[in-house]
Amino acid sequence: MSDNLRDLAERYLGGALAREEEVALASRLRADDDAARALIEAARGDLALRAALAALAQTGAAPAGGKTVRRSPPRRRLPRRALAAAAVLAAAGLLVYRGGPRPDPALPALVASRGPLRIFDGDRRLDARIGMAVAPGREIRIDDPDGFAVLAYPDGTRIEAAGIAAVSVAAGAGGGKRLAIALGRVSAAVPPQPAGQTFVFSTPQAEAAILGTRLALTVSGSATRLEVSEGTVQLTRRESGATARVAAGGVAVTGAGTDAPLLLAPEPVLPADAVADTVGVVLHLGREAAAGRFETVLLPRLRELGVRHVRDGDAVREPAFRRRVRDLGAAGIRSTIFMDPACGVSPADAVEAAKDLGPALEAVEGPCTPDIVRDTATPFAYRGLGFPEGVRAYQRDLVEAMRADPATAALPVYTPALRGPARARELGPLPADAVAMHSFPFGRLPDDALDTWWIPETRALGEPGRPLVVTSTGWHTAPGLLNPIHPQPGVSEAAAARYVPRLFLEYALRDVRRVFYYDLIDDGEDAPGRAPEAEHHFGLLRFDGTPKPAFHALRRLIARLVDPGPPVEPGTLRFALAGAPPDLKRLLLRKRDGTFCLVLWRNAASYDLAARRDLDVPPARVTLAVGSSFAAADLYLPSVSEGRVHRIPDPAVFTVEVPDHPLIVELLPAR
Repeated sequence: MSDNLRDLAERYLGGALAREEEVALASRLRADDDAARALIEAARGDLALRAALAALAQTGAAPAGGKTVRRSPPRRRLPRRALAAAAVLAAAGLLVYRGGPRPDPALPALVASRGPLRIFDGDRRLDARIGMAVAPGREIRIDDPDGFAVLAYPDGTRIEAAGIAAVSVAAGAGGGKRLAIALGRVSAAVPPQPAGQTFVFSTPQAEAAILGTRLALTVSGSATRLEVSEGTVQLTRRESGATARVAAGGVAVTGAGTDAPLLLAPEPVLPADAVADTVGVVLHLGREAAAGRFETVLLPRLRELGVRHVRDGDAVREPAFRRRVRDLGAAGIRSTIFMDPACGVSPADAVEAAKDLGPALEAVEGPCTPDIVRDTATPFAYRGLGFPEGVRAYQRDLVEAMRADPATAALPVYTPALRGPARARELGPLPADAVAMHSFPFGRLPDDALDTWWIPETRALGEPGRPLVVTSTGWHTAPGLLNPIHPQPGVSEAAAARYVPRLFLEYALRDVRRVFYYDLIDDGEDAPGRAPEAEHHFGLLRFDGTPKPAFHALRRLIARLVDPGPPVEPGTLRFALAGAPPDLKRLLLRKRDGTFCLVLWRNAASYDLAARRDLDVPPARVTLAVGSSFAAADLYLPSVSEGRVHRIPDPAVFTVEVPDHPLIVELLPAR
């Protein structure tokens, strides 16, 4: 409130406004909602002070001699200018009680309101007047989303109902107070109550009993949400009688699907686009199977998938390879390229290639799996040194060469990625900006051995504190076959569609900033009359370019999470889950428009490796309670469905079915 407006407000409360000032104040209040609310706060303070003085005058004071003297409270005649000013405020759409006699000092009075207001005594509608007592059984209805009504009790208790709301005063037990809330948001400031007396807020789903506190209750058709800012409140579920004590700073919700009130804990969120941006795929642009289909298959499918990152490196010295990498960059898809002496790439060659590729290149990786013997049966060698000495020497020379040239000095350099982390401690720590990992699940769950083996052991490759990137991971879809280099069993295409989206969510939970799926397209076709090869079946696309179900599952996941734009402060969201099984996992995300995306999935096996068959995993029935008001909750199942599968209006408490693939619950902000 500006100094000028504050002066007008103070003089209004004192009844000393000139006519032209009345006009100015009314104009300001019509145009400035904040000013109107500030004036109400000032009026509330004025009212509370008068109530306290009146109570003191009624009970008397003990003078020095110890004799109690009772005095009647002085009556103050309101100046005519003050009454005229009240009319000005009413014309501005704002009504504030400024004193005067009340019908019954034990009842709350309507002291301020804004917008259309209706008061009912049973079926009889009463004229809403500022200063009127609201007797038990009377209901106040607010029909304007921007409207509000303020009730004040003689003890200083203040109640404010805001938005579309319906509240009624009820008779309290044992001299206490009671307010029934049928709908809407109600805020309350309740001073300490006399011994044995409580203030009870009653809703269709619950009761909140307090002795003195500040709180807010939001009531919808199916739920009651309690927010406590001071003191402690006991919230009781009507149907079951179950209770929860909610302390200052706490939030609880109860309603349909809950046997007891749920205490909501704040959970940090990640930017949704940051998770979408982790997704990459592996290419083999130098191989014959891909070279002739770049423009007709690979580039169109990459655009359809929605990825922004790819990883390659087999043919970095070839002009045709570099041309395709630059074409990808022009399409907004940047490349991570591994540099490997096994491919004839020296550190000097790596610098030259990086400068030639320019902005299409986003990172350089060290030699690819130098701990295994290649198809040529030639082990890793650099300067006559093998593993691990030769790998250390190459990585050191690669980093030094990159840093020495101003054109490549800022380009991130990753460590080599090993076939497995068993020899990471033998090789590391290596100079690098990030630690690369080839954490294949070997046909099992997406998070298999990540926390017990892959991540803790692989970190030894880099210096302490370096982030992780996964430059190859995935499943092949040829059940029963074993890849000779990575001896892992395959899963069905249907199981891969459930696993692949979960894979990227698991790494997001672990703050892994980039994950490349191996790979975009099957690497070959099984020749007639010859044994099929597992290496031919790792792709999201079949060899002929047609999508497998996992391609569409990942495409739909990216589409739901992508949210480009400037950095956003994600913040937190209070929520609770009831009935969740032990294998339930979750990831909370937020978009720039305020939409929250809660992703839920069961961390269950979708495929039986021994029996070579898909498993029918029953969905888990889970109740979700959220601590903020949202317009709706939209449900998506990207592994199996293109669009929204269900919408839940006014989602305070609701139940969802969580399968063994991601369920995305989008909480849309209330406008």
